[in-house]
Amino acid sequence: MWVYVVIAQPCGVTDTVARAVARAVDWSYEHHARPANEVDPSEIRTPSVVFLGGPTHRREMGETLRCFLDHMPDRMVSQCLFAAFDTRFHDSPIVTGSSARHIQRAIEGRGGRNLVPGESFFVIRRDGPLREGEVERARMWASGVIAAAVRELHDVEVRPGTLTTSAPHSWVEALVAAPS
Repeated sequence: MWVYVVIAQPCGVTDTVARAVARAVDWSYEHHARPANEVDPSEIRTPSVVFLGGPTHRREMGETLRCFLDHMPDRMVSQCLFAAFDTRFHDSPIVTGSSARHIQRAIEGRGGRNLVPGESFFVIRRDGPLREGEVERARMWASGVIAAAVRELHDVEVRPGTLTTSAPHSWVEALVAAPS
């Protein structure tokens, strides 16, 4: 089973959570999350668990994650197990929304399967830092996700998926060139 961590964008607190998720399988520090706009979705091997995460902005998931999912081949979406996470300021998703919920809906809309409910990790202020204990909670959550995937897939070997950070692909260039 391959494990990948893809985030909306490299930003302080979300990147910290993503590194904790990546370390859940004792990866070295070289294996960390890759920004969605730098990854070709066709690089993902199956069977796999794909962690998708990002900060909650404007009550929804980021455009780069949406574009990443849209460009993932249907066959691959149906063969992967997904786990969504977000970072946000307030405990109540009614107040801030939850990027993880939007990510999960997008996955299901493409015919994918969320292995577990989405998880939120909380910051002290809108721009960080994370609340005390959130990094450890992220690592423990990711360990639980991976254990559930091992049971689901009956695959005892967990391998970190290495996604290259190559030059942006045409779909990324189109996203960047699109007017905001």
